[in-house]
Parts: sequence; C-alpha cells; structure tokens
Amino acid sequence: MSLDILPNEILRDIFSRLDGNFLRRDHRQPDLCAVALTCRYISPVAIDLLYSRITLHLTDTNPKEISSVITLIHCLRANPILVDRIRALKIIYESGNCARLCNEFLSYLARSTSLVELKLGTLDRLDCPEALLGSVDGHFSHLKYLRLGSYRLYPLPNYISGNDLVKLCDLPALEVLNVSASIISFWKETLPTKTLHSLTKLHCYGDISVGALESILPRAPNLESLIFSIAGTKQERIIDREYQDEIMRPSFYANLLAPQATNLKALSISLSDVVYSSHDGSRFDLSSFTNLSLLDLDSQLLFGLAKTANDCPCAREIWRSLPPRLDKLSLRFTGRQGLFWSFRDMLSHEESGTFDLLWERRLHHDYIGWLLELLDQCRQHMIAVGEIVIIENQEKRRPAGKWKMVTWQMTDQLNEAARVAGVALKISLVVPLRFRNSEFHSSEAASYRVVSRGGVLGRVRQWLVQ
Repeated sequence: MSLDILPNEILRDIFSRLDGNFLRRDHRQPDLCAVALTCRYISPVAIDLLYSRITLHLTDTNPKEISSVITLIHCLRANPILVDRIRALKIIYESGNCARLCNEFLSYLARSTSLVELKLGTLDRLDCPEALLGSVDGHFSHLKYLRLGSYRLYPLPNYISGNDLVKLCDLPALEVLNVSASIISFWKETLPTKTLHSLTKLHCYGDISVGALESILPRAPNLESLIFSIAGTKQERIIDREYQDEIMRPSFYANLLAPQATNLKALSISLSDVVYSSHDGSRFDLSSFTNLSLLDLDSQLLFGLAKTANDCPCAREIWRSLPPRLDKLSLRFTGRQGLFWSFRDMLSHEESGTFDLLWERRLHHDYIGWLLELLDQCRQHMIAVGEIVIIENQEKRRPAGKWKMVTWQMTDQLNEAARVAGVALKISLVVPLRFRNSEFHSSEAASYRVVSRGGVLGRVRQWLVQ
C-alpha cells in the first residue's frame, strides 16, 4: 500500500513511532528526518512531528548541538511559519554564550501561535531569559505551561527578581508556572493591574518575596494551586524589610491569602529561617477557605512558638482553623518544634545515649492529645479530613550521619481513633541512627539524608502538582 493514499491522522500515528525518541539520549530523529525528505505528500506530516517537540542541551562541550541550534535559527529566519509548528520546547543550557543563544532562539518563538509548553533549565546560575520578559502584544500568546529551574548536581541558591516573576505571570495564556528559584525583593515602581484570568497553578520551590505575592494573588481569580516558601531574617537578599515583623505573625499568612479564599484547592507553605521572636497570639485561620482540599504546612504556622505541638495553648482547637472540606493534610516539623520533643531535647539525649528514656517518656505525657481531638472531630464529621501525614524533618539543625527517618506504627489508641474516624494516618519521625524500637517500620530505618524541596517533602507535594 502506498503511503500517499493514507489520511494524515494515520501517517502521524505511524511516523510518531519512528526513532524511539524517548530512548535516544541525543533526542535526534534521523528516521523522521529521512521521511521528511522522501515525498512531497507525506513531508508536511513528518515536518510537523519533527518540530512539534524539541529538546536541546546547550553546553560549551557540545559544539554539535550549538551548531544545530544556529542552523535551526537560520531555518526559522528563512521560513517563519516553522515557529507555528513548535508545541513543546525544553532547553538545558549553561550561562554565557549558551544562554545568549538560548535567548536568541526564544526571541524567534515569541510570536509562535503553537508553543504551549516551555521548560528551561540551567547547569549553573539561573537567569530569566530577556526574551520571556517582553511586553509586546502577542508575546508568547499561547504559552500555557512554563517551568524554570536548575539541573545542577549540587545546586547553589538561584535567584530571580520578584518583578520578573510578576512579568512571567502576566503572559496572556499562562496557566501553570513552576519556578525552582528564590524570588528576591519586589520593587513597587509600577504596580501591574492586569487580571490574570488564565493562571491556575503557581509553584515556587524557593523563598519568595512577599511583595511579589501581594502583587500576584489579588489579580489571579482562578488560582487553584499555590506552593511557596517565606524567607526569614537570615535571608537578607530575599526578605522584604517592610514585612519582617508581619512574617512572624501566623495571622499575616491568612490575610495574605484572603483574595484566594474561595478558589484555592491546594496550598503548600514552608518557612525558611522564620523564627518567632515574638508572637501576637493570632492564628493561621483557613476556616473560610471553603474549597481547599490539599494542605501542606510547616507546623509553626499552626502551633506558633511552642516547643512541641501539644504545648500550644490552642492545640486542641486547631481543627477549627482548618478548611471545612480539607481532604489531605500534611504537617512538617522542620524547626525547633517537635511532635514529641523539642530539638534541643532530641540532641542532648542523642549525645548522652539516653534517647530511649526520651522515647519512653512520651508514653506518660499527652503529646498527641491535639491529634486525637482532630481525629474525633473527623469522626463527628465536623471536618472532612481523609488523610493526615506528619513528618519530622529537622534537616537544617542536625549533625549529618547520626539520624534516620522511620515510620512510627503508633499506639493502639491512635490507630483505633484513626480507623473509627476513617482517616489514613502516617507519622514519620527522626531518631538517632543507633536507636532501635519495635514500633518502627524497619523498611524506613535507612540512614536519613538531608532533604528540602525533594525527598520526603517532594512526595508530599505530589498531591499539589498532579
């Protein structure tokens, strides 16, 4: 059978199986290129596939790839209609000449009416390409998904300005923005007023300027998923000095998010070196967030300055501050605060070899009273939580190589309370590497490695990015 009698849909399905692109490390498609040169009838279908998804690795040690990009730019210059065949683009590049080449390539794509997905990753310092920040009408008019990040093996801090983040959010059709970088202070020279109707997911895997958030959130009426981290006083480049008192108050975060009270469905907030030197007694009250179903928080946002969760005066009333339709709750104990013990107690007992005494002591104190109360409210259908994950992850303050993370099998009382409430409950604790106890799942007893945005927290945040 001759190929020129087949409809384009069948040809596209056949050609898409050539080369095994997902298996080729160089992302080249020699068979598809050969097909594009064989017949005038089938060539347009092959060319569409060739240009629809492009992956580039631009490094000074890969001159062949650099030459290919230069050739591609010449093709786009000679035949501008080709830019409207590119639907998805991924570029991994180094700074310097490779970054300039990347920016030049993007400048040709700015007028594309087909580009809907763009992923940019650096192998060193992250700079937001100037081509993405233009304000010309029609600039990346159909781009729906944008990801910026770093592919370094040992990542160092990456920064982009809050003003650049705001400009990226202003892209007319952008629905999802993922940024793996810290967002430094926002300069309020000219405040944008454009409504961001398309933006539904804003995921910032790094500390973010509060000023930038305040510029974006009120203008995004359809935002459904939000991930961000607030920087404390130790992060001098990131913190907005005018907010350095506000970020110490739990109520500030609820007020910051108030414009999203009726539309947010997923929320994750981390605190980076935010230490409550003072506390106004306020709560992080999300009870008015009627559609929020997935919530991932640092414990201090709910329990304030207390050394342990149950030491908080309002611990047993925490359920009143949670969204009424919450389905999945993740709490991370990442600072001085702990579930059963303070950070200092944990360190001192590990150093003295008496951690077993600290572990037994928890049986004689009502450390989980707040959790039992929360489960009881779930049983009474006062709140609709179906899954609770509690993670102790104090990686910034522990000496490396002395700790492990384990899954606690919990007491009979706690297991029964969760069963009756219909809640899937999981608690992961950090304990000394040499400590053994039958209450821990042995499969989790490997040496614990430092994690921050990935690892355990990354698995929790899969809720938010699905």
